[in-house]
Amino acid sequence: MRPKVLLNKEIHPQAMNFLKRYFDILIADNPSEEALLKKCAEASAIITRTSSYINKKIIEASPKLKVISKTGVGVDNIDVSTATEKGILVCNVPGVNSVSVAEHTVALILAVAKDLLIMDKAVRKGEWNKRYSLRATELSQKKLGIIGFGSIGRKVATICQSFQMKILVYDPYLISSTIGKLSIDLINSLEELFKKSDIISIHVPYNGKTHHLVNSSLLKMAKEGVILVNTSRGQIIDEKALFEALKDRPLSAAGLDVFEEEPVNISNPLLTLENVIFSPHSAALTKECSARIAVEAAKAVIDVLNGKEPRSIFNEKGLRKKEYL
Repeated sequence: MRPKVLLNKEIHPQAMNFLKRYFDILIADNPSEEALLKKCAEASAIITRTSSYINKKIIEASPKLKVISKTGVGVDNIDVSTATEKGILVCNVPGVNSVSVAEHTVALILAVAKDLLIMDKAVRKGEWNKRYSLRATELSQKKLGIIGFGSIGRKVATICQSFQMKILVYDPYLISSTIGKLSIDLINSLEELFKKSDIISIHVPYNGKTHHLVNSSLLKMAKEGVILVNTSRGQIIDEKALFEALKDRPLSAAGLDVFEEEPVNISNPLLTLENVIFSPHSAALTKECSARIAVEAAKAVIDVLNGKEPRSIFNEKGLRKKEYL
Protein backbone atom coordinates (compact mmCIF):
# COMPACT_ATOMS: atom_id res chain seq x y z
CA MET A 1 0.00 0.00 0.00
CA ARG A 2 1.36 3.41 -0.98
CA PRO A 3 1.80 6.17 1.64
CA LYS A 4 -0.87 8.86 1.70
CA VAL A 5 -0.18 12.58 1.48
CA LEU A 6 -2.80 15.05 2.75
CA LEU A 7 -3.14 18.48 1.15
CA ASN A 8 -5.18 21.26 2.70
CA LYS A 9 -5.74 22.52 -0.84
CA GLU A 10 -4.69 21.36 -4.29
CA ILE A 11 -1.29 22.73 -5.28
CA HIS A 12 0.33 23.45 -8.65
CA PRO A 13 -0.36 20.68 -11.26
CA GLN A 14 3.37 20.16 -11.76
CA ALA A 15 3.77 19.25 -8.11
CA MET A 16 0.54 17.21 -8.05
CA ASN A 17 1.78 15.04 -10.93
CA PHE A 18 5.11 14.65 -9.17
CA LEU A 19 3.44 13.42 -5.96
CA LYS A 20 1.09 11.03 -7.74
CA ARG A 21 4.05 8.99 -8.99
CA TYR A 22 4.84 7.95 -5.45
CA PHE A 23 1.80 8.46 -3.21
CA ASP A 24 -1.97 8.40 -2.89
CA ILE A 25 -3.26 11.95 -2.55
CA LEU A 26 -5.87 13.08 -0.03
CA ILE A 27 -7.31 16.58 -0.41
CA ALA A 28 -9.33 18.17 2.38
CA ASP A 29 -12.77 19.46 1.43
CA ASN A 30 -11.67 22.88 2.69
CA PRO A 31 -8.74 24.25 4.72
CA SER A 32 -10.55 24.10 8.10
CA GLU A 33 -9.41 22.08 11.10
CA GLU A 34 -12.59 19.99 10.90
CA ALA A 35 -11.95 19.05 7.26
CA LEU A 36 -8.32 18.13 7.92
CA LEU A 37 -9.24 16.02 10.96
CA LYS A 38 -11.53 13.92 8.78
CA LYS A 39 -8.64 12.78 6.58
CA CYS A 40 -5.41 13.12 8.57
CA ALA A 41 -5.40 9.74 10.35
CA GLU A 42 -4.01 7.91 7.32
CA ALA A 43 -1.58 10.60 6.24
CA SER A 44 2.17 10.00 6.31
CA ALA A 45 2.73 13.58 5.19
CA ILE A 46 0.85 16.88 5.13
CA ILE A 47 1.52 19.61 2.59
CA THR A 48 0.01 22.89 3.70
CA ARG A 49 -0.45 26.35 2.35
CA THR A 50 -0.96 29.41 4.59
CA SER A 51 -4.74 28.92 4.70
CA SER A 52 -4.66 26.17 7.36
CA TYR A 53 -3.22 25.98 10.86
CA ILE A 54 -1.67 22.57 11.43
CA ASN A 55 -2.21 22.54 15.17
CA LYS A 56 -1.63 20.13 18.02
CA LYS A 57 -5.03 18.52 17.56
CA ILE A 58 -4.37 17.68 13.91
CA ILE A 59 -0.83 16.45 14.61
CA GLU A 60 -1.99 14.19 17.45
CA ALA A 61 -4.76 12.80 15.23
CA SER A 62 -2.15 11.78 12.63
CA PRO A 63 -0.33 8.70 14.05
CA LYS A 64 1.46 7.94 10.74
CA LEU A 65 2.66 11.50 10.19
CA LYS A 66 6.38 11.88 9.43
CA VAL A 67 6.61 15.28 7.75
CA ILE A 68 4.71 18.56 7.42
CA SER A 69 5.83 20.47 4.33
CA LYS A 70 4.98 24.14 3.85
CA THR A 71 4.58 25.68 0.41
CA GLY A 72 6.37 28.80 1.60
CA VAL A 73 8.95 30.12 4.01
CA GLY A 74 7.00 31.14 7.11
CA VAL A 75 5.84 28.29 9.35
CA ASP A 76 3.74 30.35 11.76
CA ASN A 77 0.68 28.30 10.72
CA ILE A 78 2.29 25.07 11.97
CA ASP A 79 2.63 23.96 15.61
CA VAL A 80 6.36 23.36 15.26
CA SER A 81 6.79 22.59 18.96
CA THR A 82 4.30 19.69 18.94
CA ALA A 83 5.72 18.37 15.67
CA THR A 84 9.23 18.42 17.12
CA GLU A 85 8.10 16.66 20.30
CA LYS A 86 6.72 13.85 18.16
CA GLY A 87 9.75 13.61 15.88
CA ILE A 88 7.91 15.01 12.87
CA LEU A 89 9.94 17.02 10.37
CA VAL A 90 8.71 20.49 9.49
CA CYS A 91 10.02 21.51 6.07
CA ASN A 92 9.82 24.85 4.30
CA VAL A 93 11.25 26.33 1.11
CA PRO A 94 13.51 29.27 2.02
CA GLY A 95 14.74 31.38 -0.84
CA VAL A 96 12.36 29.94 -3.42
CA ASN A 97 9.99 32.93 -3.29
CA SER A 98 12.65 35.62 -2.93
CA VAL A 99 12.44 37.02 -6.47
CA SER A 100 8.63 37.21 -6.53
CA VAL A 101 8.30 38.80 -3.08
CA ALA A 102 11.14 41.25 -3.69
CA GLU A 103 9.63 42.35 -7.01
CA HIS A 104 6.19 42.72 -5.40
CA THR A 105 7.72 44.79 -2.61
CA VAL A 106 9.32 47.16 -5.10
CA ALA A 107 6.05 47.31 -7.06
CA LEU A 108 4.24 48.45 -3.90
CA ILE A 109 6.96 51.01 -3.18
CA LEU A 110 6.63 52.42 -6.70
CA ALA A 111 2.83 52.36 -6.70
CA VAL A 112 2.70 54.28 -3.43
CA ALA A 113 5.54 56.69 -4.21
CA LYS A 114 4.09 57.51 -7.63
CA ASP A 115 0.52 57.73 -6.29
CA LEU A 116 -0.60 55.35 -9.02
CA LEU A 117 -3.81 54.11 -7.40
CA ILE A 118 -5.17 57.60 -6.80
CA MET A 119 -4.14 58.79 -10.26
CA ASP A 120 -5.78 55.77 -11.87
CA LYS A 121 -9.05 56.55 -10.07
CA ALA A 122 -8.79 60.22 -11.08
CA VAL A 123 -8.50 59.35 -14.77
CA ARG A 124 -11.49 57.00 -14.55
CA LYS A 125 -13.54 59.78 -12.94
CA GLY A 126 -12.49 62.44 -15.44
CA GLU A 127 -10.50 64.34 -12.80
CA TRP A 128 -7.61 65.23 -15.12
CA ASN A 129 -6.39 68.14 -13.02
CA LYS A 130 -5.50 65.70 -10.25
CA ARG A 131 -2.14 65.53 -12.05
CA TYR A 132 -1.25 68.85 -10.40
CA SER A 133 -1.62 67.57 -6.85
CA LEU A 134 2.15 66.92 -6.69
CA ARG A 135 1.71 64.00 -4.32
CA ALA A 136 4.12 61.69 -6.15
CA THR A 137 7.77 61.52 -5.14
CA GLU A 138 11.03 60.36 -6.69
CA LEU A 139 12.92 57.37 -5.30
CA SER A 140 16.34 58.64 -6.31
CA GLN A 141 18.48 59.58 -3.30
CA LYS A 142 15.75 58.52 -0.86
CA LYS A 143 16.71 56.36 2.12
CA LEU A 144 15.19 52.89 2.11
CA GLY A 145 15.15 51.27 5.55
CA ILE A 146 15.02 47.47 5.40
CA ILE A 147 14.06 45.50 8.49
CA GLY A 148 15.53 42.00 8.10
CA PHE A 149 18.26 41.31 5.57
CA GLY A 150 17.69 37.75 4.44
CA SER A 151 17.37 36.73 0.80
CA ILE A 152 14.28 38.86 0.15
CA GLY A 153 15.63 41.95 1.90
CA ARG A 154 18.87 41.66 -0.08
CA LYS A 155 17.05 41.41 -3.40
CA VAL A 156 14.93 44.45 -2.55
CA ALA A 157 18.12 46.36 -1.72
CA THR A 158 19.76 45.33 -5.00
CA ILE A 159 16.75 46.41 -7.07
CA CYS A 160 16.33 49.71 -5.24
CA GLN A 161 20.00 50.58 -5.57
CA SER A 162 19.34 50.79 -9.30
CA PHE A 163 17.12 53.79 -8.45
CA GLN A 164 20.12 55.36 -6.66
CA MET A 165 18.44 54.82 -3.31
CA LYS A 166 20.51 54.76 -0.13
CA ILE A 167 20.02 51.49 1.79
CA LEU A 168 19.77 51.38 5.58
CA VAL A 169 19.48 47.95 7.23
CA TYR A 170 18.42 46.85 10.69
CA ASP A 171 19.03 43.16 11.37
CA PRO A 172 20.39 42.15 14.81
CA TYR A 173 21.45 38.76 13.40
CA LEU A 174 23.47 40.21 10.56
CA ILE A 175 27.24 40.05 10.84
CA SER A 176 28.99 42.89 9.02
CA SER A 177 31.52 40.49 7.50
CA THR A 178 28.70 38.70 5.60
CA ILE A 179 27.61 41.83 3.75
CA GLY A 180 30.38 41.52 1.20
CA LYS A 181 30.44 44.24 -1.44
CA LEU A 182 26.88 45.43 -0.81
CA SER A 183 26.75 49.18 -0.27
CA ILE A 184 24.53 49.50 2.79
CA ASP A 185 24.54 51.24 6.14
CA LEU A 186 23.94 48.97 9.14
CA ILE A 187 21.66 50.65 11.68
CA ASN A 188 21.92 49.79 15.38
CA SER A 189 18.25 50.10 16.34
CA LEU A 190 14.77 50.17 14.91
CA GLU A 191 14.27 53.60 16.43
CA GLU A 192 17.22 54.97 14.46
CA LEU A 193 15.96 53.30 11.27
CA PHE A 194 12.52 54.90 11.63
CA LYS A 195 14.02 58.32 12.29
CA LYS A 196 16.29 58.22 9.22
CA SER A 197 14.30 56.35 6.53
CA ASP A 198 12.04 57.81 3.84
CA ILE A 199 10.65 54.37 2.99
CA ILE A 200 10.62 51.32 5.28
CA SER A 201 10.18 47.71 4.11
CA ILE A 202 9.67 44.74 6.45
CA HIS A 203 11.28 41.34 5.78
CA VAL A 204 11.40 39.39 9.04
CA PRO A 205 9.68 36.12 10.00
CA TYR A 206 6.74 36.22 12.39
CA ASN A 207 7.31 34.80 15.88
CA GLY A 208 6.91 35.82 19.52
CA LYS A 209 9.77 38.29 19.27
CA THR A 210 8.42 40.04 16.18
CA HIS A 211 4.76 40.26 17.24
CA HIS A 212 3.81 43.95 16.93
CA LEU A 213 7.46 44.77 16.35
CA VAL A 214 6.18 47.92 14.65
CA ASN A 215 4.04 49.56 17.31
CA SER A 216 2.67 52.96 18.28
CA SER A 217 5.82 54.21 20.01
CA LEU A 218 8.00 53.24 17.05
CA LEU A 219 5.66 54.77 14.49
CA LYS A 220 5.67 58.06 16.41
CA MET A 221 9.45 58.20 15.88
CA ALA A 222 9.12 57.92 12.11
CA LYS A 223 10.43 60.64 9.86
CA GLU A 224 7.63 62.88 8.60
CA GLY A 225 6.16 61.57 5.34
CA VAL A 226 7.63 58.06 5.53
CA ILE A 227 6.16 55.23 3.44
CA LEU A 228 5.79 51.79 5.10
CA VAL A 229 5.61 48.53 3.10
CA ASN A 230 4.95 45.08 4.55
CA THR A 231 5.15 41.86 2.52
CA SER A 232 6.19 39.71 5.50
CA ARG A 233 3.44 38.92 8.03
CA GLY A 234 0.57 41.12 9.18
CA GLN A 235 1.05 40.47 12.89
CA ILE A 236 4.44 42.20 12.81
CA ILE A 237 2.60 45.54 12.68
CA ASP A 238 0.07 46.74 15.24
CA GLU A 239 -2.69 47.62 12.79
CA LYS A 240 -4.51 49.96 15.19
CA ALA A 241 -1.32 51.97 15.64
CA LEU A 242 -0.71 51.89 11.88
CA PHE A 243 -4.19 53.25 11.19
CA GLU A 244 -3.61 56.19 13.55
CA ALA A 245 -0.17 56.88 12.08
CA LEU A 246 -1.59 56.92 8.54
CA LYS A 247 -4.61 59.00 9.48
CA ASP A 248 -2.82 61.61 11.58
CA ARG A 249 0.74 61.26 10.18
CA PRO A 250 3.76 60.92 10.40
CA LEU A 251 3.25 58.14 7.79
CA SER A 252 2.26 59.51 4.40
CA ALA A 253 1.28 56.14 2.91
CA ALA A 254 1.62 52.37 3.10
CA GLY A 255 1.66 49.28 0.90
CA LEU A 256 0.34 46.13 2.55
CA ASP A 257 0.30 42.58 1.24
CA VAL A 258 -0.42 41.05 4.66
CA PHE A 259 -2.82 41.61 7.55
CA GLU A 260 -3.22 40.60 11.18
CA GLU A 261 -6.39 38.74 10.21
CA GLU A 262 -6.56 36.96 6.86
CA PRO A 263 -8.65 37.10 4.78
CA VAL A 264 -8.85 40.73 5.85
CA ASN A 265 -12.16 41.74 7.41
CA ILE A 266 -13.94 44.27 5.20
CA SER A 267 -14.66 46.30 8.36
CA ASN A 268 -10.93 46.81 8.93
CA PRO A 269 -10.52 50.61 9.20
CA LEU A 270 -7.33 50.49 7.14
CA LEU A 271 -9.50 49.75 4.11
CA THR A 272 -11.12 53.18 4.44
CA LEU A 273 -7.84 55.03 3.90
CA GLU A 274 -7.00 56.48 0.48
CA ASN A 275 -3.25 56.54 1.18
CA VAL A 276 -2.84 52.75 1.39
CA ILE A 277 -2.54 50.23 -1.44
CA PHE A 278 -3.34 46.57 -0.72
CA SER A 279 -2.80 43.12 -2.17
CA PRO A 280 -4.23 39.84 -0.76
CA HIS A 281 -1.06 38.14 0.55
CA SER A 282 -0.16 37.51 -3.07
CA ALA A 283 3.48 38.65 -3.23
CA ALA A 284 4.74 35.09 -3.82
CA LEU A 285 1.86 34.02 -6.04
CA THR A 286 3.37 34.52 -9.46
CA LYS A 287 2.98 31.76 -12.04
CA GLU A 288 6.66 30.91 -11.81
CA CYS A 289 6.96 31.04 -8.04
CA SER A 290 3.77 29.06 -7.39
CA ALA A 291 5.20 26.19 -9.42
CA ARG A 292 8.63 26.37 -7.75
CA ILE A 293 7.24 26.47 -4.23
CA ALA A 294 4.83 23.58 -4.78
CA VAL A 295 7.46 21.38 -6.42
CA GLU A 296 10.00 22.05 -3.67
CA ALA A 297 7.40 21.29 -0.98
CA ALA A 298 6.56 18.04 -2.79
CA LYS A 299 10.25 17.12 -3.10
CA ALA A 300 10.65 17.47 0.66
CA VAL A 301 7.86 14.94 1.23
CA ILE A 302 9.29 12.55 -1.36
CA ASP A 303 12.73 12.76 0.26
CA VAL A 304 11.47 12.18 3.81
CA LEU A 305 9.19 9.27 2.93
CA ASN A 306 12.03 7.67 0.97
CA GLY A 307 14.43 7.93 3.88
CA LYS A 308 16.44 10.87 2.53
CA GLU A 309 17.19 14.19 4.20
CA PRO A 310 15.25 17.08 2.56
CA ARG A 311 16.82 20.37 1.52
CA SER A 312 15.39 22.40 4.41
CA ILE A 313 14.26 21.17 7.83
CA PHE A 314 12.93 24.10 9.83
CA ASN A 315 13.00 22.25 13.16
CA GLU A 316 16.31 20.47 12.52
CA LYS A 317 17.97 21.84 15.67
CA GLY A 318 15.13 20.65 17.91
CA LEU A 319 14.97 17.22 16.27
CA ARG A 320 18.73 16.71 16.63
CA LYS A 321 18.54 17.76 20.28
CA LYS A 322 15.91 15.07 20.86
CA GLU A 323 17.98 12.63 18.77
CA TYR A 324 15.31 12.16 16.12
CA LEU A 325 17.85 13.05 13.43
